[in-house]
Amino acid sequence: AKLAAMLLADNGIQIMASFVLGLPGETEDSLAKTLEFAYWLKKLGNIETISGSVIIPLPGSHVFSLLKKAYPHKYENIDLFDTEEARNDWMSSYTSVSLEHVYSILPQLLETGKIGSSLARPL
Repeated sequence: AKLAAMLLADNGIQIMASFVLGLPGETEDSLAKTLEFAYWLKKLGNIETISGSVIIPLPGSHVFSLLKKAYPHKYENIDLFDTEEARNDWMSSYTSVSLEHVYSILPQLLETGKIGSSLARPL
């Protein structure tokens, strides 16, 4: 990814970087490396935007099907559910970080870019 970013910068092409936090296997170390990469991209100088979001297990997605496997009775026949609870369940089943920790990283990630954010913490 760094080589591609450098080649784009060398040719005057702007980058719109987007990060999803909380993917399977996410760790404190992987979150730190994501932040380091975002800061590196900013220093490169050809960033149009850096945006980020925290994964949401939505019905119909692969992530939701994995969540249903971890919590078969909770998410099997569901029309309405609490997305924050689903995120918490996801984080405790498929990552080694808490949702609160991921939420604490998101603002740091977003401040590296000119604009950003989607689906941060519900108000």
